[in-house]
Amino acid sequence: MVSVIALCYTIALLVGLSAATDEAGSSPHGPGDVARRFEQMEQTCFQEAQFTPEETRTVVSVRQRATQEVGSQNVNRQLDFLDYIDRYAPSTEIAQGIRSKWNAFNVCVGREAAKLVSRP
Repeated sequence: MVSVIALCYTIALLVGLSAATDEAGSSPHGPGDVARRFEQMEQTCFQEAQFTPEETRTVVSVRQRATQEVGSQNVNRQLDFLDYIDRYAPSTEIAQGIRSKWNAFNVCVGREAAKLVSRP
């Protein structure tokens, strides 16, 4: 189930970022701008979901590790991200903290991605 949520999160994010245009409304943003927007959105959602700095670092680190292991295109299809968190978080407490805030984080990301899609 979490993999399905993660896949939906990724699709919403990519649709939102692909649909976003620059302030002048001319052309889609380049890959660097997409990455910057993703990082901004992600930081907003980490804060809104009240992730601690250690939980935030853990999510970023584990996502990078998972992507290296299975490739960026397959990361959401081949693993349950929260299982990876359980496996690679520095402590059980950090893993439990991430799990308890994960739904709030995903709701925020979905909402932020929808804002990008609805921009004029």
